Amino acid sequence: MARVLKRCPKCSRKITNKIECKHCGLLFERYFKAENQKRAEELAKAAKKGRLQRVINASVSLLFIAVIGGGAFYYFNVRTPASEPANAISPNNSQANNTATAQKAGAPQDSENVGRAKQATVAISTPWGSGTGFFVDSNLLLTNKHIVEQKKDGLAEARTSFETYRNWVAREYERLQNMKQQYAEMADGSKKEELGAIIQDGEEQYEKSRAEQQRLEDRVLEIEKGLENNQMHITMPDGQKMQISNTNLSQTYDLALLTVAGTNSPGVVLPPPGSTLIEGVQISIIGPRNTSINATFTGYYRGATTDEFFIQTDRPLNPNNSGGPLIDEDGYVRGINIKTAYQLEGAGLAIPIETAVREFNL
Repeated sequence: MARVLKRCPKCSRKITNKIECKHCGLLFERYFKAENQKRAEELAKAAKKGRLQRVINASVSLLFIAVIGGGAFYYFNVRTPASEPANAISPNNSQANNTATAQKAGAPQDSENVGRAKQATVAISTPWGSGTGFFVDSNLLLTNKHIVEQKKDGLAEARTSFETYRNWVAREYERLQNMKQQYAEMADGSKKEELGAIIQDGEEQYEKSRAEQQRLEDRVLEIEKGLENNQMHITMPDGQKMQISNTNLSQTYDLALLTVAGTNSPGVVLPPPGSTLIEGVQISIIGPRNTSINATFTGYYRGATTDEFFIQTDRPLNPNNSGGPLIDEDGYVRGINIKTAYQLEGAGLAIPIETAVREFNL
């Protein structure tokens, strides 16, 4: 119940239990639900009225701006002489000038190294999730294992959610049918009208529940089909989609080496043997669809429950950036970005590229 009552709101008799009024038969839970729905409708009407008023005010403002702008255009264009001064800038020169100004005022251009890394970075889509990967040569792609590893437990979770919801919908349907039968047997009166309103509300909720049940069932079928056909693909920087032909999963690290036939990616540049990162240098976290995050290398991190070292940066990863490359100022790939159980708040982690080189003999 939403609140405690001492007297029935319908007949004003003293309440003896929390379920219904023994005198007039009012069901308190249904009563409060109907009252809450009525208040929600009143609030929605008030909000709609407020939005309409704001639209009217905005339209009046725009009309005022249009009138002022039209007057200014007339004054500065129509009333000026048709002939141009001798030192007037030609349209072509003006356009070039504007383009140069726009380039100067726009966002900073990517460096050649960051641009190359973005062209080697792709989005990875699977039936159970998504992430990022990057080419180390024209056909080989590095990413995190957890992105491409088949997650049959995810299918089990989806099935459980669907079956639980389906059983609940079935119980609600049976309860609705019982109320309808009760309604048909009742004599006309206020009690029957109240039950009719409850049934109408129940039917509306049932239709919404059926739609949600269908969505959950479609999700199960989608995962089953993906697992059966191993449906995984990448999206290149230009939007082209390509299938993954082979998956090599590391047994030790959260790493995977994928084969994608028919690509011509330049690939990232591996660092020379023996070179190391210096604390404080600037690095770039590359994501899919030509995105990047500027960061600083702050040292190495090792979790309390693992002997594995991670490269640590001062910027956390964005969603789906796991599996992308970490690029230093010289354009070398230094790590594979990763979301882990050891993730630090406000920081990003990456598996050193040397780990992947040893694991897959790159």
